[in-house]
Amino acid sequence: MSNTSGGPIATLKDHYIKAAIWKNESDKGAFYSATIERTYKQGDEYKSSQSFSGRDVLAAGQLLLRAYEQILEQEQADFAASQPKPEC
Repeated sequence: MSNTSGGPIATLKDHYIKAAIWKNESDKGAFYSATIERTYKQGDEYKSSQSFSGRDVLAAGQLLLRAYEQILEQEQADFAASQPKPEC
């Protein structure tokens, strides 16, 4: 399994929370996944965490819903592109 582009195909943000959508290839074809993280500053250094509290939980959920919708759209586009074109 590998990412075909080396980076996410889309990134969704809500302030300091970020969801990334990844396209991966396997022997069974392409599939998509999402990761989510919260960025924060500790001293002079930026760090990230996969822990959410309070308002962050709602924002993370909304970003994941948007990621889900984009993944469905991409899967539908991939399916349509894989279908034979009708001959005229």
